[in-house]
Amino acid sequence: MTHTKEVWHTVTSVLNGNRAASGKSIKPYDFKYPEKISRTFMRTLEDMHENTALMIASSMGAYLRTYVDMKAIKCYQVAGDMVIPKPHSEAKLPPYVFVAFDIPPLEGIGLLQVDLQLCFIAIDLLMGGPGWKEQKLRKLTLLEGQLLTNLFRGVINEYVQVWSEVLDVSISPNILSIDTDPNLNPRTLSRQTSHHSLYLQSLYSVNITQNLVDLFINFPLNPILNQLPKLAEKYISRQKKMGLDRDQILRRVSHLKVNLSVELGKATIKTKQLLELKVGDVVLLDKNIKDEFNLTINNQVKLMGRPGLRGERRAIQITKIVKEGEL
Repeated sequence: MTHTKEVWHTVTSVLNGNRAASGKSIKPYDFKYPEKISRTFMRTLEDMHENTALMIASSMGAYLRTYVDMKAIKCYQVAGDMVIPKPHSEAKLPPYVFVAFDIPPLEGIGLLQVDLQLCFIAIDLLMGGPGWKEQKLRKLTLLEGQLLTNLFRGVINEYVQVWSEVLDVSISPNILSIDTDPNLNPRTLSRQTSHHSLYLQSLYSVNITQNLVDLFINFPLNPILNQLPKLAEKYISRQKKMGLDRDQILRRVSHLKVNLSVELGKATIKTKQLLELKVGDVVLLDKNIKDEFNLTINNQVKLMGRPGLRGERRAIQITKIVKEGEL
């Protein structure tokens, strides 16, 4: 009789969304959206996307010429009809930009979901600003969307690259549309996403110009479900051989260009002196002629050197590599 009461108590707890007698939280199983990926495979996918975050951050930082820190927060298994967010009211603008892309030769359509604030910060950086974010959210203009296309393409390319390597398939994504309204982005997305399809939704946290924003990427899993065991085995073996994938990261960012600046020195003058400056005047700097000059990358001192000439061009000889925290 006691056993029957315990069973009934557990059943009613599940129905009411409460806790079991043991004190553990009970999550009702949703038969409409069955989980097809085991926890072991999901952990492997999360590890894959931690490395992907480093790749995307490096690519984004080089393109925007600023420091970007990006972390993979969580991977979710999501049914296709849950990928597109619920419609918002007209009075409230969705705080995201939705970028739909296809991934031939694989079937299905992916969706990049970017925080609008990240878009405005990127636009300000690309226009030569410090990376301010908009105080009032608004839709992107056509020109702003075109300006961000290369940034979105770089993010998507770095993301699908990890799938290309572990599946030994050359994946060439194509951007289909960019919009702030997920219901218009694009019609093909609505046709392809249903509860019969399955997506991996990856959540990333992006720290840029001291602003913390979110970024989601939804990748269709139906075409590769049968290959998940092989994928996990191949990825783990690659990790053992390549460690933290340092060589892989360097290979991907080796073609990117960075601005290297040389700081000759600084001076503090009065406003009166500034207004009286004319051609031919000499301003004394705080550097001695024998002092080493600072070489900065993204406004951070990375190297030190001495000036000189190489042929008919000014040059600088590297004398020291500055380690973090030295200056």
